[in-house]
Amino acid sequence: MPRWLIYLVFSTITILAMAESVVFLAVGNRFGTNWTMAWVVFTFFLGYFILRVQGIKSLYRIHLKLQADLPPTKEMMDGILVVAGSVGLMVPGYLSDVGGVLLLFPPTRILTRQLIFYVFRNRFSLNRPMGYPAVSYETVVEAHATRQKQKKNTKKKKTQR
Repeated sequence: MPRWLIYLVFSTITILAMAESVVFLAVGNRFGTNWTMAWVVFTFFLGYFILRVQGIKSLYRIHLKLQADLPPTKEMMDGILVVAGSVGLMVPGYLSDVGGVLLLFPPTRILTRQLIFYVFRNRFSLNRPMGYPAVSYETVVEAHATRQKQKKNTKKKKTQR
């Protein structure tokens, strides 16, 4: 793993923890300790309940897709995002609650899923070195057909000589 990536992850986690602390203290000063702790406990149980209900629904949708011999990519990604959103609610803090709710809200979850698919589709692909753009199947077929024509033309030229 590159050194700069380790520094980036460490600094991001540190900044998020400090921001959570600042927001937590500000809410505690505004509403009082009891309400702040009650909110933390409430969001923990809400995240746990959503994880149980939505997790079972996600597993059922994945099961239906597999029975229909279809790849359950969207359902699996939705399941992962629901788990991440539920964990965001279960972690004490208000910024993580906002992130968790955004991942649990279907329109933002769909946008997040599409963004993740876009990044992975353009970043990773089979049969190509890292860093090169993804090539569509049609481009590969056209290139193969062009090579076949070139081979035939060179064979014809050799036989004519």
